[in-house]
Amino acid sequence: MRHYSEQEIQAIFRRATERQEAASTQAPREGLTLDELKRIGDESGIDPAHIEAAAHDITHGVEGAPSPTGVERFYGRSATIQVERMLPGRMDDAIWNDAVETLRSIFNTRGQAETIGPIREWSAFTSSGFDYQALLADDTWYTMMEGLNLTSNKTRSPVHVEAKPEGGGTRLTATYRMPPSRLWEGPGISAVFLLAAIVTTIVFTLNASPLALFLVPLGLLLGGGSAAAYYYHMHRSELETTQQRIDKAVERIALLQAANSMPAGSNTQTDFQADPQASPPRSIEIDDERTDGPSPTQSTSWQRHRS
Repeated sequence: MRHYSEQEIQAIFRRATERQEAASTQAPREGLTLDELKRIGDESGIDPAHIEAAAHDITHGVEGAPSPTGVERFYGRSATIQVERMLPGRMDDAIWNDAVETLRSIFNTRGQAETIGPIREWSAFTSSGFDYQALLADDTWYTMMEGLNLTSNKTRSPVHVEAKPEGGGTRLTATYRMPPSRLWEGPGISAVFLLAAIVTTIVFTLNASPLALFLVPLGLLLGGGSAAAYYYHMHRSELETTQQRIDKAVERIALLQAANSMPAGSNTQTDFQADPQASPPRSIEIDDERTDGPSPTQSTSWQRHRS
């Protein structure tokens, strides 16, 4: 009995689906339902749960993490994080103000909020790891405390959140990028130590130096390895923590918008239990980590509006 290869199996299912569509006497339709996709995946050896999860990601604009390239391979993951979510209805000023307070709490920094026409944006951190608004603020004491907070803040690279009307809804996009200058810290310093170890080894060898002196290049190699391990752990931790923070922020803003978009008189608690995309009342409590000093959740008077 013949065994079909994986490529042949995919071609067979594709062709069978086309024939079924062509032979159907029902009204023409495009694509396949989720149940049909799960059934085909199950027959192809793919767990239906993975099919359903992938369909959920596509529906809500969640993209898979890009593959690392260049120096990113040193850290084993991409240095860019982008999460998108389509929210029901148009976001109003009240919800956006709540969203800004949520972002400030989760990222433990004030950031800079702007409204440009119908587009709302919030940005935090420069490529050097400082808060935009703290640098622009006239409050010297707060600026100093914000700088101290940032020394222990796990996210220190640019974060940008945008809420943009699209159709009858709002597309929420959260983006984070670690600058190349920070990415090269680990490999760059390690390379300097390695080069110094090679040079000293060659010099000591050519001069027939005592064996004790070869402890110098060995120490340089150990120093380079320690530097590589330190920066790998530090930057990798920032990437993973920021991914968790962005996911949390997007989910909470989606809950705020979903609660605001519910029809008047609906049972909020019942709707939330029935639909994971819905939300409890907007008075949501945020219990994220904080550092000492002035709270980043300051008055929304810090927002700047441009037309």
